[in-house]
Amino acid sequence: MADADEFEALYEKHRRTLERFVRFRMRERDADDVVQETAATAFSKFAELRDKDAFLPWLLSIARNKCRDAYRSNARTQTVALDEDGAYTMPEATSAADAVRDVLTMMRESDREVLMMAYIDGMTMDGIAKALSVPLGTVKSRLHSARERF
Repeated sequence: MADADEFEALYEKHRRTLERFVRFRMRERDADDVVQETAATAFSKFAELRDKDAFLPWLLSIARNKCRDAYRSNARTQTVALDEDGAYTMPEATSAADAVRDVLTMMRESDREVLMMAYIDGMTMDGIAKALSVPLGTVKSRLHSARERF
């Protein structure tokens, strides 16, 4: 039962970060489901987490995978509207945040991920390296390249 109490305390401490992380990546109607699935998976696997200080990167890693699963699931049923010439036209954004989100969704996953972790989630480069399980130099390089492509 101590594990459940420890999980609950850690989860409550980082819940808002998780919600922001997911809500920026997912449509509103999918975000709540992804947050709940993330919490359920994290709770069920909490005993496997060796370093409790790494709870946030571990939780965000689970959330990132749940977002990917949701995108894959939605992609199977999603249709794309084309203009009369057969070209895709990006829908008009209703805000700057929507425009940024639209551009990010068109970027490759690794670029989108590192940009969102750095600028949306406000993670440090060390935190990103830990969450992605890559060296700090790799994070710096990916972030530089992703900014260029953005």
